[in-house]
Amino acid sequence: MRLRKVTLIVPFCVLIAAACGENTGPIGPTPVTTTTTVPVDPWIGPRVDADFSWDRLASFSAFATLDESHDDRQIYESTQLMLSHGINTRRLCAETEFWGGDWPYLRVPRDLDRLGHVLDVIARIPGAQVIVVANCTLKGPVPVSQQHEWAAKVAGVVREYRNVAVEVINEMDQCRGRGWGPHCYGKNDVRIDVDMFHGKGIRYVTTDDSICPGDFTYEYRFKNISAWPANFHYCRDIKGRPFDPGVNDGGFLDAVIRANGGFVYFGETVAFNEIGDNCAGLRTCDPARIQAHFDACLGQRAGQCATNFHSIAGLAGDGWTDIPWNR
Repeated sequence: MRLRKVTLIVPFCVLIAAACGENTGPIGPTPVTTTTTVPVDPWIGPRVDADFSWDRLASFSAFATLDESHDDRQIYESTQLMLSHGINTRRLCAETEFWGGDWPYLRVPRDLDRLGHVLDVIARIPGAQVIVVANCTLKGPVPVSQQHEWAAKVAGVVREYRNVAVEVINEMDQCRGRGWGPHCYGKNDVRIDVDMFHGKGIRYVTTDDSICPGDFTYEYRFKNISAWPANFHYCRDIKGRPFDPGVNDGGFLDAVIRANGGFVYFGETVAFNEIGDNCAGLRTCDPARIQAHFDACLGQRAGQCATNFHSIAGLAGDGWTDIPWNR
């Protein structure tokens, strides 16, 4: 709950004298400043967080949720907006410390108090869940040992909330592929963090894998280190043409579900571009395309497929316009 500081100045006569510039001499004690904290968010009730569930889960990217520009009311209202569309899970970054800072790439330094505060706000919204991505931008610039230390600190906060699941690291493969090194995780580093989160009592721990039609295997490669569920970032276009699982995909989505024990989560999808400056490749300006994938995954394959609404506004954590429906 965001608190407001209310300052009371006493005694009144001393304040008036000081304001008038009078030299009155030692007429009494030094003025005392008293700070009182007063709740200003009565619309947030008690904690109601329930056990995290993948059943009928639809998530939305809100990476920079922890940025201080997002106050409690904004977080509350945007969560309620998504819930009204059947999208019940906020996917946020525990840090975006190495983003540039300009919208939508807001810079969020490591701050455990802020993480805990935001999780506490969301824990008071009935039906709301959170997926915390522990390591969004530390990969590359920060030594691996310090990345593990940060993950352990995140676990210490997350374990206090029943409605939270964890993604270990965002796009581990891209660290070397895009030259973000030199401090890049390998699969064993992911295993270390998965074991650590589980050891601290966090039930659902996953990390993203990449997948494209025609891959040698569709099996989630982190399954053997106890990461679950199968969590994929898929190719968003094939040979310059848009691609979405379940939408004229030649059976790709059903094959991925079968290969992963009957359930799959798509943690990052083609990004809806609210500002319309780039409508190809990783992004689209067509809300019908986003809705078609939602319908194919959440509607036609309910209980087998969960997915995420990814968008440019979602990088910043505000400014959504066309929001799909989980129907």
